[in-house]
Amino acid sequence: SKDIHFLIGQKISQICDLAIIVKDDQFKALQDGAVSAGMDINRIVSISNLKEVYKKIMEFGSEGDAVLLEGRIPESFKRLLLNE
Repeated sequence: SKDIHFLIGQKISQICDLAIIVKDDQFKALQDGAVSAGMDINRIVSISNLKEVYKKIMEFGSEGDAVLLEGRIPESFKRLLLNE
């Protein structure tokens, strides 16, 4: 599992400007892979609190950016991001 997550981290580095990982269980392997492929260590972060995730997205993103939400994300959080 660690090796697979390392490879996923390398792919994240190729396609993401910012990666917010909300589960800590494989974060280190993801981060190691991303950094080994050239991603700035500050661009792949682990944040589990949705309010903090929202804050990070608002700090980093701008209108028109795409945000991938994977997993069980509360509908209220999706509405918050879409300003509904």
